[in-house]
Amino acid sequence: MHLRFGLGALLFATLGACGPSPEEQEAARLLVVIERLRSAPADGAQDRMPLVDALATTPATTPGAIAARDRCVDAYRALEEANAAERRARKALAAAESGGALGAAVLTDVALAETRLADSRTAMPACEEAQAALGRGKGK
Repeated sequence: MHLRFGLGALLFATLGACGPSPEEQEAARLLVVIERLRSAPADGAQDRMPLVDALATTPATTPGAIAARDRCVDAYRALEEANAAERRARKALAAAESGGALGAAVLTDVALAETRLADSRTAMPACEEAQAALGRGKGK
């Protein structure tokens, strides 16, 4: 009786060790969320901030997963804030061409778009490096 229980426990332990580890599963989930954000249309016409927020709330526990998530959130949040400011500026300019008043807010939005785009360009390489490291399994 003890022998069958022992063999069953050994078999269960062996099978339990097969498959991806919790860290690998976490990395895979995070990489899917990052890829969903990266592959979304980037023409600035669509708000991708919900995808950035989804990435920001994706659980991460290992140092590599945390780095990939946080660096990509920083880069893409800056990019989406730049895109939103640009959309507002374009809308204000279109309204002014139609006879509306051009307010000072358009200058603020243009400056914000330029600043946040520069922030995104600075942050994006760190996002890409952390994402690549996580994909190679070096994010543990």
